[in-house]
Amino acid sequence: MADSVPPDQGDPAPEKPKGKWRQALLTIGGVIAYMIPLFWLWSSVGWPESFGITITAHGKAGLLENWYYSYLLVERPSLIDDVTFLYMWAPIAGLIGWFGWKQYRSRAGRGGGGMSL
Repeated sequence: MADSVPPDQGDPAPEKPKGKWRQALLTIGGVIAYMIPLFWLWSSVGWPESFGITITAHGKAGLLENWYYSYLLVERPSLIDDVTFLYMWAPIAGLIGWFGWKQYRSRAGRGGGGMSL
């Protein structure tokens, strides 16, 4: 009976993870903060209609098709087109760079001296 819990004190309730809602709200806010200027840039350059592209897919497939044809933005000599292209690809380049940096740091931390081919 040495391990028994007194009757007035039940088992402690498991602690709820803190910050779960905060993380979700920050993620949603970040996506919205990225997408609003992106849609504004697209409407400013007339993307994709002014390039003669008709995207018939809806939802995620249609959104991905915008990135597939984004190389056309660089072919037209306009600063707003270049800014739109860079803004479209910045999160993807940042994500790839972040994964590469994590890989580099994990190898350097094991004494590997960085990436090797």
